[in-house]
Amino acid sequence: MKAILFDLDDTLYRERDFVEGGFSAAALFLEKRYGLPAAHTTQRLGQLMDSQGRGKIFDQLLNEYELYAPELTSLLVFIYRTHTPQIRLSPSDSRQLYAWRDKGIQLGLITDGIASVQQRKIAALGLPEIMKVCICTEEMGANCSKPSVRPFQLALDLLQVTVQETMYVGDNDAKDFEGANRVGLYTTQLTKYLTPRQEPANELSRARMRIGDLADINTILLEKNHV
Repeated sequence: MKAILFDLDDTLYRERDFVEGGFSAAALFLEKRYGLPAAHTTQRLGQLMDSQGRGKIFDQLLNEYELYAPELTSLLVFIYRTHTPQIRLSPSDSRQLYAWRDKGIQLGLITDGIASVQQRKIAALGLPEIMKVCICTEEMGANCSKPSVRPFQLALDLLQVTVQETMYVGDNDAKDFEGANRVGLYTTQLTKYLTPRQEPANELSRARMRIGDLADINTILLEKNHV
């Protein structure tokens, strides 16, 4: 194995930490403008997300406060998306990533989502110092998000490695592994931040291996590199 590619959200950090930071930023704005207690608003946003997902979460909140207006929803969405993420790699994960990099294993990142948002996360986690390639699929154009094979092929080209030399690590079997499996990468599911979900029916959506911590990859590397 000469390269390891990673997903971002709920793989290299707990995505809920980013989400709660965005809720806190929006809540602070509402406190300053309308006097609404920020702590209570942040808590309520978390409750709404847990009960109904993120879809119309700011609409629901503003309706409860009798403040709903489309332009105010848009403003809160903007604040959420542009806040400075207060997220960090865990100390053990940081040490592990640097150790692989220093051993000459090339590291890369493939992430879906709004590119400007993902780039803020990447910067907050210090990944440009560790990863040789950071790919935000939105920047590739239409129809390039997972499970497309195209971002994985791009990463292989940029790193100049073969599929046999490359592992891909993600969390979400709904979309992370199908494209990587189609390309032929060695797929590994990290369950550290995984929430329980139904097992995928499609075999291509399953990772070859499941691990609980990044350090568990070392066992796979030893096995693969000593075949």
